[in-house]
Amino acid sequence: MKINIRNLVLVLIVVMLASFGLASALGGRILPLGDAGFSIGLEDIDETFEFTAAEIKEIEINTISTDVNIIPVDDSVVKVHLYGEVTKDILPDEFAHQNGSRLKIEVRPRTGLNINARIRLTLDIYTPKTYAESIRVDTVSGELDIAELTLKQLEFNSVSGDIESDAVEAEQLVIKTTSGNMNIDDFSGMISANSVSGDLTVEYREYAHDIEFNTTSGRTELSLPATAQFEVRLQSVSGKVNSEFPITINSSSSRDFAGIVGSNEHSIDVRSVSGGIDIKKQ
Repeated sequence: MKINIRNLVLVLIVVMLASFGLASALGGRILPLGDAGFSIGLEDIDETFEFTAAEIKEIEINTISTDVNIIPVDDSVVKVHLYGEVTKDILPDEFAHQNGSRLKIEVRPRTGLNINARIRLTLDIYTPKTYAESIRVDTVSGELDIAELTLKQLEFNSVSGDIESDAVEAEQLVIKTTSGNMNIDDFSGMISANSVSGDLTVEYREYAHDIEFNTTSGRTELSLPATAQFEVRLQSVSGKVNSEFPITINSSSSRDFAGIVGSNEHSIDVRSVSGGIDIKKQ
């Protein structure tokens, strides 16, 4: 009898360790039981926090499975509204807090192992139209939509998420995505973008800045005002390179070329692996 109990305990320990190992390999998350026909506890989330905009120099957003909308409004506060459906008790009680001049918004499961987690949320951040500081967004499986703001810096890091930007001006826009498309319309400012498995489309309202794109397995399309002048280097390992601007060629090969359009006051550097490059004239 003692031997049977000991063997049973050993089997249970092995099963437990294997389960934790699998969960760890999956980043602490496995498929919801609800998808397998079992019911799981879900709750509706609808929470709002407000912060005085004049005190905030940086907004930092960190989310999982949450779409993020940054919306300009006529107001003097930053309003953070989170709503949707989520596994019960998986999120911290307070997802937005201010530390000095930094507003941190974190929509992620509590630390530790989260089994059968389900998150279906939307995060709306209402900022004053006059807010002109910095915004950083880090997402996993979530979209970012932002419009009509003038910022010092906008940074977007994403795994499996798209960015939609319209009428945004930033001294510096930094984007890093894996498995996500970037659609930047009516933009003004410097851009540095790195993308793996995603298309990149950028349309400039006015151009007087440096641009750097690095893409793997994705098409790059850059649209500039007809009066734009720049030094350019385009490199594609596997894909066509096209430009509607007349380029004075300085050097060229089968995979890349460098030249000047008008003057070399500003530079455009686009490098692509397995993707075409188009520079279009508006």
